[in-house]
Amino acid sequence: MKMKVNAGSRSRMPALAFPCEEVPELFKPENSVLELTDGSRISIFKLCYLVRPTDGRSNGDYTEKSALRIAALPGVLLKLSNFFRVKGLKSPTQANYLRFLQNFFDWADLAENEGRFEAVLTDTGLAVAAIEGYNAWQKAMVQVGKLGLNTASAHVKALRTMLSELHEQDYAEETEVLAASNRTKKPTVPAESSDVQHFLSAVAGAFDLCAEIVLKPGYAEEKEWEVVATNGATEQKYLFRRDADGMVALDLACMCFAALAIGDSGTNEAQITRMDYSDEIYEQLADANIVTMRRKEVKFRAGGKEVPVHFTAVVRTRFHTYLALRTRILELFPNDDLEAALFLRLVVAQKTEFASFNAIGCKRVTDLLDTLRGRFNTWFGLPLPKVTLRQLRLHTGNKFTEIAGPKVSAERLGHSLRTAIRNYNNGPQSTRNSELGDFFGSVAKSAVEAARTGDEQVPPDTELVTGACKERGKPQLLTAAPVTVEPDCRKTEGCLFCAQYRVHADEKDMRKLISCNYVMKRLALRSGSANDVEMIYQAIMARVHTLLAELSQRSPDVFEAVKKDVQVNQNLSPYWAARFRQLCLLGVITAPVDSQEGAGA
Repeated sequence: MKMKVNAGSRSRMPALAFPCEEVPELFKPENSVLELTDGSRISIFKLCYLVRPTDGRSNGDYTEKSALRIAALPGVLLKLSNFFRVKGLKSPTQANYLRFLQNFFDWADLAENEGRFEAVLTDTGLAVAAIEGYNAWQKAMVQVGKLGLNTASAHVKALRTMLSELHEQDYAEETEVLAASNRTKKPTVPAESSDVQHFLSAVAGAFDLCAEIVLKPGYAEEKEWEVVATNGATEQKYLFRRDADGMVALDLACMCFAALAIGDSGTNEAQITRMDYSDEIYEQLADANIVTMRRKEVKFRAGGKEVPVHFTAVVRTRFHTYLALRTRILELFPNDDLEAALFLRLVVAQKTEFASFNAIGCKRVTDLLDTLRGRFNTWFGLPLPKVTLRQLRLHTGNKFTEIAGPKVSAERLGHSLRTAIRNYNNGPQSTRNSELGDFFGSVAKSAVEAARTGDEQVPPDTELVTGACKERGKPQLLTAAPVTVEPDCRKTEGCLFCAQYRVHADEKDMRKLISCNYVMKRLALRSGSANDVEMIYQAIMARVHTLLAELSQRSPDVFEAVKKDVQVNQNLSPYWAARFRQLCLLGVITAPVDSQEGAGA
């Protein structure tokens, strides 16, 4: 059935006041418009038809209703309403977002897409492909001069933001889109563990002190107002100014706890911002499920669904104190917008009288640490280490990865495995230098020692197809071995990363080390000439080259033959061939063209 729309019929369509707190049961998105608070009207009915006018026009013929979108739009509008309110967006900005959504569907419903994205509003599996496809199309429009770079970037970023809200997943970490600066997105640069420990220690201490000042003013007056932060090796004393009043302390305590919760759990910022308050939180804290010896799982409600969060005792033991502070805030400044919010410091209040209180005011969760550092410097007189929210999450993610691997880490941090490997599986520079250097140092030592024995077989050793095992059946984890490969006597790769393993100067072991060198070189080249990359790999490559030089002296003919086979034919050892393919799929490395490298290994 065809619907014909003109200016007159559009003006007579039912209008839904937007943003809205609920959608009437009689609301029919296929013949309705949205009316914003400034009186502007958005033709939301356009999204309900697969064949319709495009290029920003509303007048014309509409056919082929989409039952999927008609059913999904009430829920979509509620989520977008909440997003607009939380962000404090004004009507013109809201209108831009909604028009950007319409523009996206003008592309998504093109014949060339064959209806693939009809269910993108509700099907999480389509989101990444939709963002990447729309980004590629916008890029093409820029290249032919039909769109400006900034305009195209704004369209794609708005789409990515809205789909992140609708699907409750941060697609900013999974997709690269056009940017005005035209800079390629890089993985999170890890902070040093000592800086993270210092930051969290200082924030926890500041929370404890400020909470006492607010909740136990008489007791706090008799104490020294100081915080001692430690990174495990050194200590730093922070003195809180005595002229600070209860409001300053309440403000700082709220910020400290929000930062501490993110840093301790690694929770996705989008999820923690939407966490709801309810009386069930007290029961959840009391009955938290044990995950590890240090962590327990607490379940919250966020965006209408249950979200498990893993806290250590650092946060769990302080949660009841924070809830008391939260109650104090709402007693002093009653506000309907904040009643359902758990982390008040991350919500923008709508009432103007509340704006005078600094405990609420971050327009974005990413502003939290900048604001916290500024307040900390003002009232304690010394700065906090400069770590970002993503660096805090990376630090926690690395700990999860060390214990249970990247898959579990991805689940606990609330993103995909691909994102965990590409952006949140990277240790601090000092740790990477130490661990990787130790690992290849151990390989070099084993190879040289085994090689010097010639063909002699030490009695306790057991022959293996790739070398020898010092004590079969008792695998030991090699220093700094990858967490995804455990020592296992039943697997070749398991033997490779075992402390019992020994490398011989034969064709198989030469192929392994030359293959390793082949892959490592391309990792460095892929990463460019950044200083940190060169520093990380310099010691490793020196160790590998020393070992290869030793092997080449023992069997020069075999060494040269294997070297040529690896470098020219890309005939790598099984382990490094698999790792090379994996890195290629992740986009971390680029498969080379067939070419003969220089004389060096």
